[in-house]
Amino acid sequence: MRTACATVVLCVLSGAISGVGAAEAIAEAPKPPQLDAAKYPQDTPQKALESLIKALEAKDVSYWIAYLITPADTKRLVEKHGSLEGVVNANADEKRAARLITQLELMRKMAGKPPEEGEENGVKIARFQAEQKVLQLEKQADGRWCMNIRVSRRPAEGAK
Repeated sequence: MRTACATVVLCVLSGAISGVGAAEAIAEAPKPPQLDAAKYPQDTPQKALESLIKALEAKDVSYWIAYLITPADTKRLVEKHGSLEGVVNANADEKRAARLITQLELMRKMAGKPPEEGEENGVKIARFQAEQKVLQLEKQADGRWCMNIRVSRRPAEGAK
């Protein structure tokens, strides 16, 4: 009897603390977008660049974070902000939103130009350039080309 009462009290307290029941909390959690290769193709570096532009123009930041940047960058950002929604919200402030607009403008200048392609540390890369800035795409094991958000400048000559 004591165990049953304790269980009921814990269940009631859990709902009271969170303000919702467990089933409601699960139902309210946003689901990540589904991979959409038809809308955002990534099978070539040029198509991936066009998809990056398209997603940013549409303000589809959750898709951009989930599929258009490298999985390692996605994982790092989700861990930092606690969830995909947290990453999207963090990119909604004025400072980061302005940075995304600047990045979008640079991507538009890069579009239509052939990238430099190569391989570094066993990873196929494609680099687009504009205004001394570089956008590096990396080929993933599943064949998609994804943006490495940590590369923004051209490496110095002779540097590896």
